Amino acid sequence: MAVFGYIFVGPLEHSAEFQLDLLRQQGTGTIFEDISLNTASPRRPELARCARTR
Repeated sequence: MAVFGYIFVGPLEHSAEFQLDLLRQQGTGTIFEDISLNTASPRRPELARCARTR
């Protein structure tokens, strides 16, 4: 069975890595990320490409 996870990091949050670690510890296989453009969390290059195509 596939296990999916979803991460949202808003403009006032800095917890993307914490959320990723927590989901991985729970055995999540596929993780979707939604990171606000105004957050201090680093954006992955592949997410930046997706944001430009919207």
